[in-house]
Amino acid sequence: MSNQRYKIQKIGISNFRGITEGRTIEVAGKHLFLLGPNGFGKSTVVEAIRWCLFGSTGQQEIEVRNTFYPSKASEVVINLVADNKALNVRRLFSPGASRSRPTITDRDGKDINLEDAFPQIARLGPPTGTQVIFAAQHAAGRQQAEIQDFSKVLYFYLAIEEIPELLENLHKLTEERRAEREAMAKSLDDFAQELRNNLAVIQGKKEEISKNPPWGKGSIPTRTETERKIDLLFHDMARLVDEVPPADLSCHEKLQKIEEWSGTFASSKQEHLRAKSDELQIRRDKAQITKDSCQNTRNHIDATKNKKSELEDKERSLLKGQTLKDLRAQVEEAKKAYDEDSLRSEIMGLVATYRDNYNPSHCPACNSALASEKVGKPQGMGKDRCSELEEITRRVNEITAVRGDIDLNLQSLSSLEKENEKLTKDVQKTTGKINSTMLEVDHLIQELDSDIRALNEQLKDAQSECDGRNRRINERKAEERFHYYQEQVAAIEKVLSKDIEVPRNALAEYDDFLATIEAVGKLLLEAFNKQIDSAIPPLAERLTGVYAKLTGHPSYDGVAIAKQTSVPEKMEPGRLELQVTSSKCPGRSFPVNVLNGQAARALQLVPYFVFSDYWHNLMELDLLLVDDPSESFDTSHLENLMQVLHSVASHTQLVIASHEGDRMLPLIEKYFPINERCVIAVIDFDPFKGPTFEQR
Repeated sequence: MSNQRYKIQKIGISNFRGITEGRTIEVAGKHLFLLGPNGFGKSTVVEAIRWCLFGSTGQQEIEVRNTFYPSKASEVVINLVADNKALNVRRLFSPGASRSRPTITDRDGKDINLEDAFPQIARLGPPTGTQVIFAAQHAAGRQQAEIQDFSKVLYFYLAIEEIPELLENLHKLTEERRAEREAMAKSLDDFAQELRNNLAVIQGKKEEISKNPPWGKGSIPTRTETERKIDLLFHDMARLVDEVPPADLSCHEKLQKIEEWSGTFASSKQEHLRAKSDELQIRRDKAQITKDSCQNTRNHIDATKNKKSELEDKERSLLKGQTLKDLRAQVEEAKKAYDEDSLRSEIMGLVATYRDNYNPSHCPACNSALASEKVGKPQGMGKDRCSELEEITRRVNEITAVRGDIDLNLQSLSSLEKENEKLTKDVQKTTGKINSTMLEVDHLIQELDSDIRALNEQLKDAQSECDGRNRRINERKAEERFHYYQEQVAAIEKVLSKDIEVPRNALAEYDDFLATIEAVGKLLLEAFNKQIDSAIPPLAERLTGVYAKLTGHPSYDGVAIAKQTSVPEKMEPGRLELQVTSSKCPGRSFPVNVLNGQAARALQLVPYFVFSDYWHNLMELDLLLVDDPSESFDTSHLENLMQVLHSVASHTQLVIASHEGDRMLPLIEKYFPINERCVIAVIDFDPFKGPTFEQR
C-alpha cells in the first residue's frame, strides 16, 4: 500500500450503549475533543470508535446494546479518508446474534478484508481509558490484536516485536520435534525389536525343520534343487490324474496343485473300491441270509416231522390196538351202565325210606306183596363203573388232543415245505444255478469273502500310496518353507545390520538439526537481549523526561524498565515492566502501585507519548483515544499534558473526551488551531434518545 495517512472523516453511531437515536459527528480529519459532564455520553463515542475497529474483545458483546431498545441493531460506521483513498468501516450487531459483524468497503463500495486494509492493526492500552490504535504499512499481515503488555509495546516500537514470538515458536518447534524424534526413535526401536522377535521365531521354525530334515541325511539342497524336485512331483502327479500341467506356476502354487490332485485322485480311487466292496458285501450278506434261512427252515421241517412221529406214537399207545370209535362206544356203554347203577341205587334208597316210614305190605308201584325182610341201601354201587368211565374218557380226550396237535403239526409242516420251496428258488437265484445245493451257497459265500478281503487290501494299498504321496508332498513343502525361512532370516538380518542404519543416521542428523535450532535460538535470544539491554537506558531516560514533565512527582521522579532474567533453555526473554525510581534512593526501583492517582495516570500515558515518535512515518492509521486525561491532573500539569498531546498530534489523530470543559477548552484553543480541531460539547442527555451534541 502507498504511504498515506488515514484519518477519521465522520462517525455514525446508532443504538450503541447510551446513544439511542442515530448520531453523526463530522470530524473532517481534525482532532476530536468531546467536552461535557460525566454520564452524558462522551466516553460512548470513544468506545464506539474502538468497538467498530475491534469488537468487544474480552467482553460480552451484548453489553454494547442500548438498554431501552435491545431489540434494535447496534451499529457504528467510521469513514476514513486519505489523500486519494477512502474506507468505510462498519460494525453491526444484529438482534439475536451473539457476535457483531464488521465490513469494510472502499470508495467504490467493494468489500475489503480488515487484514488487507490494515495488515497489522493493534490497540495499545486497557479495554477502556487511554488507547493507541495504529496500523503499520507493509507489516507481516497478522490479524488485529490488542497489545497491553509493556514488553510487547517496547518490542513493537523497537521493530523487534516478532523476535519473542519467533523465539517462542523456535522453542515450541524444538519441543515438538524432539517429541517427534523420541517417538520416531521409539518406533524404530520397537520396529527393530519386532524384527528381532520375528527373526527368533523364524529361526526356531527353520531349526525345527532341520531336526527332521525332509531331504534326508544328505546335505541341505539348494532352492534350485528343491524347485526341481517339486517340478518333477508336479508332472508325475499331472500324469497320474491325466491333467495338462499349468504353466508359469510358483513352487507354492505347484505344491497346492499337487495336493489338490493327490486328494482328488485318492478320494476317487478309494470311493470306487469302497463302492465295489460294499456291493460284494451286500451280495455276501444276502447269500448268508439265504443260507441261514434255508438251514433254519429245514431244521424246523425236521423238528416238525419228529414231533409228528412222537404224537403218532403217543396216539398208538393210547389206542392200544383199538380205534377211537371203539373207545367212544365203550364210553357210551360205560356211561349208560353207570347211569343205570346210579338210578337203581337211588330207587333202593327211596324204597328203604318208604318201608321204614310206612311199613307197606304191597309195592306202591306194582301192588305186589312185599317180602318181609328190609331193603338195605346199596353198598358201593357204580364205583367200578365210574372208574372205568373216567379211564376211558381220559384216553379219548388225550387221543383227541394228540390228533389236534398232529393236525397243527401237519399245517406247520405244509407251511415249512412251501417256505423251503421259496428258499430253494432264492438259492438258485443267489448261485445262478438250477438245483443248487447248500454246498454251492457256501462256496459262493467263501468266494465273496475272499473278494471282499482282496478289495480291503486294495483299499489299504491305495491309502498307503496316498500317504506316501502326501509324505512326499509334505517333504517338498517343508523344503520350500525351509528356503522361505532362510530367505526371511537373511532379509531380516540385512535390515538389522544395514538397512536400519539409514533411519538411525537420519535420527542423528535430526539431532544435529535440533541442536542447530537450539543454537540459533540461543544466539537470537542473546542478540535480542543485547538490543533490549542497549535500548533500555536511553529509553528509560526519555520516559523519565516525559514522566517528570507530566507529574513533577517530589518522591518518585524517575522511570525504570525492569527486565527479568531470560530463560535460555526455554528461549524466553526476560519480561519487561515499568517501575518508578527515586533520586532519594539511588539504585532502587519501585512498583507503580506506590504512585498516587495523578502520577499513576501520567505513567500510563508516558510510553505512548514517547513511542509516538517511533515509526510514525510508517503508520497508515494512527489514533490516540484518551478518555478524561484531565482526571487527577492539576492545572499546571494539565498544560504539560496538552503540550505532550500537541507534540504527537503532528502524526496522530487525537480523540479526547473530558468532563472538565472549562479547564480543557482554553488549552485546546491555545495548542490547536481552529482548522485542526473539532470540539463537540455534550449539552444534554435523554435516556430514550441519547446525548445532544453541539459543535463549537
